[in-house]
Amino acid sequence: MRKNERDWREKRVKDIMTRLGEHPPVVHVEDLLEDIAQLVVKSRYKRSVYVVDDEGRLVGIIMLPTLLKHMLRGQFGHIDPTAALSRGILDLMFSTVAQDLMKRDVVYLHEDDPVEKAIELMLKRGLKDIPVVNDEMKVVGFVDIPTIMKFVLEHQLL
Repeated sequence: MRKNERDWREKRVKDIMTRLGEHPPVVHVEDLLEDIAQLVVKSRYKRSVYVVDDEGRLVGIIMLPTLLKHMLRGQFGHIDPTAALSRGILDLMFSTVAQDLMKRDVVYLHEDDPVEKAIELMLKRGLKDIPVVNDEMKVVGFVDIPTIMKFVLEHQLL
């Protein structure tokens, strides 16, 4: 066993996660596409948007490419930059809500999960970031690839 192996295996997600700060990437299931896009523009988190229910519990995730695709939906399946000005696109932005865009099968971590679980999930599922929830299923942060890389370097796991 490596010198640091016992130390790193005892680490929990809460020890390394990025806590959500100002303008967190969290929206309600009924938030409009336009409002979600505005949040992404204001937020410093640029990978995904977490969707919550009326109690603030995590129920879905919207990947940014999905959001962009719906914002720029053009005729015949191709992106037409001028289509954003058309009435149809404006109607879409004012009628599409988060639950229409979200992926419901969300991979998430609990604050007390071992860091090893985060690493395994990222590697096995090809994830770039994973939301972290508390006991009430409320999003409190996330773990991403740069965070895991920093952890690996700090614990000399190479």
